[in-house]
Amino acid sequence: MNHKQLMQQVAEMKAQMDNYKGELDNLRNQVSAYENVENPIPTNQSSTTSRRRMLKSIGLGVAGFGAIAAAGAFNSTQVLAATPVASDNAIDVFSGPGGYAISASSSYAPLYLAPNGTPGAPTATGHQTGEIVVDSAGNFFFNVAGGASKWRKVAGPATAGALHLLTVPDRFVDTRNGLGTKTGAFAANTSFDFPISGATGRDGTVLPGGIVAVVGAITALTPSVGGLIKVLPGGTATASGTSVLNFGTTTVNTSFNSGLSSSGQLRVYFSGPGTVDVLLDIVGYYL
Repeated sequence: MNHKQLMQQVAEMKAQMDNYKGELDNLRNQVSAYENVENPIPTNQSSTTSRRRMLKSIGLGVAGFGAIAAAGAFNSTQVLAATPVASDNAIDVFSGPGGYAISASSSYAPLYLAPNGTPGAPTATGHQTGEIVVDSAGNFFFNVAGGASKWRKVAGPATAGALHLLTVPDRFVDTRNGLGTKTGAFAANTSFDFPISGATGRDGTVLPGGIVAVVGAITALTPSVGGLIKVLPGGTATASGTSVLNFGTTTVNTSFNSGLSSSGQLRVYFSGPGTVDVLLDIVGYYL
């Protein structure tokens, strides 16, 4: 090969390299554009996502599968699957309404969210002890003994939540001095709604906002004649419920549990012909 032929070959190789570089730059631009475009998920799924998020989800799924498979406990991992799979998958995230929103099934952490889009605990058999289910109404259920009828409701929109006991009980109502926003004894057959959620007690205890019920003690202080007291959620008709405290003409108290109104108020109703001062001490609340 003479010098002229060699130079021609080098020029041809350089042209090919330049062409490869152009194609590589073009490919990089296509990938960048592909990652950021919002496209619908295929028709067998019910939501949309970006390709970048899809790629990241797939990456997470692959990484999760690798870690889990190494432990030898699971078969596979699915991300954004359209329908449930009966096999023992490590993680299934479903976008459609036909199955669980999230299913992490194993002997370690069986977790299911929104079973079949229906309210209530599952009724089918074959569930494991320790499963946690969130139904379509936002209620949490915990399976204590497998089967179909061993579910306990843990929390939900219509439940009181967890009980939080105060480190030291505090007084939140004293009609003798206006603590609790009412100053003066209850007159005959009257009621008053005391703001409890977010209130500050005599000794500085601050109740959080959003509490739904309280536990405490109520005192009928130096009643002029006998009567009864009811404790009700704020705004409740005074004809509702039963008395929590019946008394004569001496000071008496008792414990109580009561829900609050949606605005966090507690109604105290005095039924009797005379007058009575009221003390209200709180030992705990539900949130």
